[in-house]
Amino acid sequence: MSFRRLTPHRRRNSNRKLEIPSTENEVCAELNYDTVKNAIIDVENGLNELRKKVKATKKAREQNRRNNFEDTKQLLLDDIHSKINSLNSAFHVSFSEISQLEEMFRKLEEENRVLKKEQSNHERKIKDLTFSLEERDKKLKDVEFKLSQGKTSDSTQESKSEEDYSMLKREQLEQTMRVKDLTCLLEERDKTLMEKDVEIKLLQESVSHSTKESTKTADDIVDISVNNDLSDPNRPMKIAEKISEMFDYEWPKSIEALEDFGLEEKECVNILLHFLTDTYEECGRIVSDLDHHLKQALCVPDCVGDDEEPSNQGVPAEMIKTLKNLRLQLTETNLEILQKKLRSHLRKVRTNVTDEHIIACAKYVSDCIEYVWTIQIQDPKVYIEWDFPSGSKIDWDLFRSYTKTGDYIDFIVWPVIYVHKGGNLLCKGVVQPMSGNDAILYCAGIGWDLLGSKCYKVIRLQSSGVSYQEGRSLCAIENSKATPIMPKTEQENALAEQFENTVGYFWLGLTDFDEDNIWNWEDGTLASFT
Repeated sequence: MSFRRLTPHRRRNSNRKLEIPSTENEVCAELNYDTVKNAIIDVENGLNELRKKVKATKKAREQNRRNNFEDTKQLLLDDIHSKINSLNSAFHVSFSEISQLEEMFRKLEEENRVLKKEQSNHERKIKDLTFSLEERDKKLKDVEFKLSQGKTSDSTQESKSEEDYSMLKREQLEQTMRVKDLTCLLEERDKTLMEKDVEIKLLQESVSHSTKESTKTADDIVDISVNNDLSDPNRPMKIAEKISEMFDYEWPKSIEALEDFGLEEKECVNILLHFLTDTYEECGRIVSDLDHHLKQALCVPDCVGDDEEPSNQGVPAEMIKTLKNLRLQLTETNLEILQKKLRSHLRKVRTNVTDEHIIACAKYVSDCIEYVWTIQIQDPKVYIEWDFPSGSKIDWDLFRSYTKTGDYIDFIVWPVIYVHKGGNLLCKGVVQPMSGNDAILYCAGIGWDLLGSKCYKVIRLQSSGVSYQEGRSLCAIENSKATPIMPKTEQENALAEQFENTVGYFWLGLTDFDEDNIWNWEDGTLASFT
């Protein structure tokens, strides 16, 4: 069925009918005009309703979309603000600590300036007093000379001269005491200045380190604040103070205890030094083994060989921190075991050390083990140095003298302590210099070589069956004595190397280093006597 356009015409009556001609065989149908019109109106109304509903639906969907966008946007903004507030809080903590460090740094600089000014005044006073003392000495010598030559002509003049002499003598004594007091005060000021300088350097490093790290995330900032905690009793400065106090208080008591065994002072000093240094080396070995096993436990099995050292690569920073904390916890819980283990080690490593020696120095040995272990578990670890050849020139920036004066090392009394290897000086060492009569500048005679403060000579043997007594006799002919060489220092290593490169020569001296009371020549052969 098809439709045609209806041409408007004048309306004649209300019951007008529409006649739609059919095409082909279709039947003609009659439609009522009002019915069609009403149907069209209904359709238009329906369309309008649909348009309104569509518009309302679109509006609702748009509103929902906007609402969802705003909600998402607000959530993101809240999250960002939360993170910003967290970072601001962390930065505030870091900046507060930096400000405290800078304030401490300024106070220390001011104290340092005052101390240096006082030191300058004391030095000037000492110089003036020294000059005055020299003048007094000169006058005193003049009076003594006059008295000895009988220059006084009568008893009155003699009495006056004796009175002048007594007065000058008394003034000389007073001046000497004042110079001594000021010298002691100056030495104390020097020590204080050095401690302040070291503390200033450490604070500078802390401020610099904290300032650089303040740009990192909040976790990094918190980690820095922990590592630079000035209240930490085990930070390098505090450890050095404890070791210095041990030298000032426990070391002299231990020297007296060892001297009660009839030992010479130098031997006592060496024993106490070896207590400290042997403990330092053994603790370093134990910590290294402990770290190796802990790191190996974190690696995948079969990825690291038995002899291969596991590295920190692939191990999270938090895990490394946990390992360090674990070492500290092991220290607290196993200190008693460490004490027993290291005391046993000290007896074995030195043949001249007995149980009685260790018991007599019990407090000193216990403190050595505790403080040295704390040194070795630091990161980086505090470094101590004691291997300075005898006879070498003394570096007074690193040492202070023991009981003598001189420019060449006789023996080391106490080691030098650094913040870490290659780092700043924490505490000076103590050295016993050679006196003018002890210093050896060269060795006289053919075949004698100067190594450190002693002269050595290698003697060619005519037969292979020389006994110890015969060896001593050969040395006595040269006005010397046989000596075992235990390469522990640089000069002894040099001497051992020289002997090893000398074909056809024999080492004089015996040692039971490998096994107690089993004596061998230095070439390893068993001695044929008891």
